[in-house]
Amino acid sequence: MSNGQKIFYGLSFFAAVFCSYSADAACMISSVIAKPYKDDYVKLGQNDRALKIAVHWAMLKNDQFCYDLDTWYAIADAYRHILDDAAQDLAMTIYAVLVSSQFVSVQVKSDSFRCLSQCNKRSNDLNKVFSYAKAAEAFGAKTATFGKTLRYLGDLYLFYLHDNVKAINYYKSSLIWCRENKIKKWEIEALIGLGNARYTDSKHLVYAQWYLEALKGLGVDGDEHLRAQALIGLGNAEYTDDKHSDYASWYLEALDVAGADGDLDLSPQALMSLGNFCRKKKW
Repeated sequence: MSNGQKIFYGLSFFAAVFCSYSADAACMISSVIAKPYKDDYVKLGQNDRALKIAVHWAMLKNDQFCYDLDTWYAIADAYRHILDDAAQDLAMTIYAVLVSSQFVSVQVKSDSFRCLSQCNKRSNDLNKVFSYAKAAEAFGAKTATFGKTLRYLGDLYLFYLHDNVKAINYYKSSLIWCRENKIKKWEIEALIGLGNARYTDSKHLVYAQWYLEALKGLGVDGDEHLRAQALIGLGNAEYTDDKHSDYASWYLEALDVAGADGDLDLSPQALMSLGNFCRKKKW
């Protein structure tokens, strides 16, 4: 442990204890000391008791929660990506405070609602998942992440409620927003979403064309996670061309991409799809 981290632990614990006497001072101290170390939250892990105590106490009262809210959002986001119930609960606690605080910007509030929706997926509480997502939409119309929220809602309607009509509308709205705001990555996500929803129009006579458009948009140096998604989509669409005589080759290509990128989510998906292909062919 570096000297900086030792100081961080010590001051975090001091902030937590001191908060018993002054929530205002503890919030200010925790906010200041957190700033240089926000990239280390995941590394510190979910068992860092001193940090947890400091965060909980520093957020005890909403009326004191007015110091460096971006830092608190970064803390919550870091804990949300730790696959541990305690870490997820802590992230949800922070997001809940953020959405209820009068000092929070519309941007942070909308993003926090979307993250609360994502966190509640693990409990399969669809009422909360959708209510938080809709709150993110309601607050997010004028935010810089609105296109991401629209695409997220598309995913929810497609994969959880199997409502293709609503999913397609959200993906189309996201695509328009992303193109207007020139955010390429989210545009690609919306294209893949339209492919997953099997949407066709006058320019896309088969839904595989959405995946092809996504791959074209990614180019050579695009996001490998999105590339693997598009490749799996082409396999699922049973699309073939001059270089892919059978659609299994899309899955193999996706495995190469996902494996090189260390993508633990998409590698099993590609393998399952490949297994289904082999079963259909009776190999």
